[in-house]
Amino acid sequence: MPEETIFCPTCGEDTEHALVKAGQSNLMRCAECSTIHPVQAVRKRFANIRTVVNRGDTSVSCCINLQEDDHLKVGQELLVDDEAEGVMVTEISSLESNGRRLQQAQAKDVETIWARSVDRVELKVSVYKGGRTRSMKIPVAGSDSFEVGEVIDAGGTRFKVVKIKLRGEGFADLAEAKDIVRLWGREL
Repeated sequence: MPEETIFCPTCGEDTEHALVKAGQSNLMRCAECSTIHPVQAVRKRFANIRTVVNRGDTSVSCCINLQEDDHLKVGQELLVDDEAEGVMVTEISSLESNGRRLQQAQAKDVETIWARSVDRVELKVSVYKGGRTRSMKIPVAGSDSFEVGEVIDAGGTRFKVVKIKLRGEGFADLAEAKDIVRLWGREL
C-alpha cells in the first residue's frame, strides 16, 4: 500500500498513512494510532499546452496535457506524444507566456512550449583532408556518445574526431549527440 504523510485528526499531527480504499473520499489508516478516517481526494488539474517540436528542417505542432502545477524550464527533457509522429523525447528550448519568452514557469502559465527533438538528431559533421572541408549530416540517436580521437565510418567516409562543439557550453572531449552543435574530423 502506498504511504503518504498527512494530518491525522486523532494524533493531531502529520503522520504516515496507508490508503485503505480509494474513491472521491479516500479512506486512510494512520500508522501511529491505526485510526481510519476519510481524506478528500485532491483532483489534479491539467493544462492543454500547444507544443512546437523542431525535428531538423521541419517542425511539428501538437498539444500536450501536463499537470497545472508541473514546473517547466528551458533545457528540461519532455516526452511529447503526438498522434501523427508518435512519442518523441524533446528538450525544451523556450517557454512562451503572454507573448513573452520565459526560462521557467508552471504549466498553467505556459501558452506554448518550443522544443527540439533529441531522440533522433542529425549530427552536423565537418571533415577535412588536404585543405578541403566537406560538411555532412549523419542521422543518429540523441543518446549516442562521441569522443575526440574516435574513428567513425559515415556516408562512405572514414574520419577521426578532432573537435566537438557543444550547445552554448564551448567544447568537450566527450558528449552525447543531442548536446553537440558540430563535430569536426580529419579524413583517414
